[in-house]
Amino acid sequence: MPYQNFMVDDFGPLKSLFVSNSYISRRFKDELEREIAIEVPLVHPKQSITYISLYMTNFALAYRITGEKRYLDAALAWMRAVSNYPGWGNDKNIDVDLSASWNLWGLSLAFDWLYEEFSEEDRELFTNAIEHHCDIFLDFVDSHLGHGWSTEYWQNHNWINMTGIASAGYVMNRRGLDGHRAIEMTEANFAKVYEELAEDGSNYEGCSYWRYGGMWLFMYAWISRSEGYRDFFKTSGYLQNTFYYRLYQSSSDLSRQLNFGDTHDLYSSHPACVYFMYAREYRDGHAQKLGHKVVTEFLADEWSKSKVHPGILPEAGLEFIFFDPTVEEKDFTDLPLHREFADLGLVSIRSSWEKDAMCFSFKCGYPGGKKQWTHGWPINRKNGWQCMSVSHHHPDNLCYQLVKGERYFVADDGYNRVSKAFNHGNLLVDGCFTDAEGVSDIYRISAEQRIAKDSSFRPDEEYYGTLSPLCISREGYSAEGRSEKIYPLELGVERASRYFFTDGRSFVFFLSVLRTEEPRKLSLVTNTFERPIRKGIGDYEYPETGVTYKVVSDCHIEDTFSVHVIESIMTPQEPDLKCRVDQQSLDLSTSKKEKSCCFAELVSYDGGELAIEKDRVVLEIAGKRYEFSIPKMDEGVKGAVL
Repeated sequence: MPYQNFMVDDFGPLKSLFVSNSYISRRFKDELEREIAIEVPLVHPKQSITYISLYMTNFALAYRITGEKRYLDAALAWMRAVSNYPGWGNDKNIDVDLSASWNLWGLSLAFDWLYEEFSEEDRELFTNAIEHHCDIFLDFVDSHLGHGWSTEYWQNHNWINMTGIASAGYVMNRRGLDGHRAIEMTEANFAKVYEELAEDGSNYEGCSYWRYGGMWLFMYAWISRSEGYRDFFKTSGYLQNTFYYRLYQSSSDLSRQLNFGDTHDLYSSHPACVYFMYAREYRDGHAQKLGHKVVTEFLADEWSKSKVHPGILPEAGLEFIFFDPTVEEKDFTDLPLHREFADLGLVSIRSSWEKDAMCFSFKCGYPGGKKQWTHGWPINRKNGWQCMSVSHHHPDNLCYQLVKGERYFVADDGYNRVSKAFNHGNLLVDGCFTDAEGVSDIYRISAEQRIAKDSSFRPDEEYYGTLSPLCISREGYSAEGRSEKIYPLELGVERASRYFFTDGRSFVFFLSVLRTEEPRKLSLVTNTFERPIRKGIGDYEYPETGVTYKVVSDCHIEDTFSVHVIESIMTPQEPDLKCRVDQQSLDLSTSKKEKSCCFAELVSYDGGELAIEKDRVVLEIAGKRYEFSIPKMDEGVKGAVL
């Protein structure tokens, strides 16, 4: 083998790091003491058991570094317990999903690292468990080709489960067993995965799943190269760029995220182990700095307020393995204040890298990202497959996120298994945005409903949104999203566009246009965490957030307030663990049905006034006067400083 140990070339440097007084060694030592006090459950807990994998690997790593018997005893206790469980997982998908794959990876790794320490009885127990669960996975993949996670190349279950299978295969080969079937199958899978991921590093599932599932894209790449197979770090644009997707989707002080996609909470999104691996691979000081901040500043909140399992603290061992002290940290201030992710139709803009910065992000694109949507449907048609699951992608075309300092203005619905357009800051026509409503995989099911009505319908060619390239000037940033193709065909939507202009510091201006073949109820929905103070129709204040919100329209509009509590379980394995978001909803709608309506909005931390004058909107703010044309037909918005 090209490396002495599975995943770790040489424990020598880790021994030196462990005895140092660095923040990364203190972090690992503290976690070991926390875990060693935990009682090992001899009966499978009534919950997901993904966390056990990290306990096994942490203790195995600690023993290889220190030689202390208490760590070996702890590792063996967890390994024996999990190997004796009759199945891996609770309630659903036992032995063929995340609990099983996490533990197959963890048991395989600990098995390789501690192999010489086993009794014959333990060695047989662990060998049988690895072979048994790997075979179950392989049989499942064979029987579910084209349906389910085994061929859902863009989905986190594929990445996690396949990494578990691959790890078992590599370790079996190392120890004189036959792991070729697992290695060959997972190698072919990941070759396809890395080929199909967005080159710009964007992830349609959002930051929480970027941290939970996306971590395993890095893990497999590390393992594959370590075992003498392909080096995806050199060939994958996704791996090379994705750190910056996460960085630019960060809140003002970087501790939380902008919550596009399924988001369990505002904290569950920082895998320091990935930041350290990225820093090591690409000699990237920005990733090294963010990893440092997570471990030394954000960890308490990330752990106590996170809903992502196995949780944050147990990843200390992975952070320790991947940390390279020779990578020098680099301050973020040398980075641009904006970044575009064209595959997802996403732009992110910040006023600075200070803790009180204004952070704005706008989104409009293809469901699941352009590469997935335009490649996945042809694969389905050719093979009779269902290779896409975009259930973590919300109906949020033309929506935005805005935070300044610690205050979030708009409230997405977070994690929701019955996704609804109204729970997003959307433009609605007769209350609708998508064909399907109240389902988890809302875009895919909507597309399939159209195919059921017309077999010639091609979602990859006829069902998507677009975002123009970001325009940057001395005055600020602007772009326009178009999403009329998403609305149900029977609504006859000819135009659904939203243009934004922001100075990047204190305000965002939106100009939204809806046009339909027949008169419809046309609406603009804004969901916030704070209930506004209403000064009049189209004039609202949000004192806690510091925002004034003004809306003018070329139609007579009325406003309606409502409160929505969105609560959803995260996994059937733990039905009592739920996510909850309280939304304060403001619905601005045409008083009567119209064929056309323009909504001009000003979201500002610095006051300002809006007015519509004939075919233009005039904005006055911070001593400047701007005008924006109301577009006709397929024209774009034109703006100027007066």
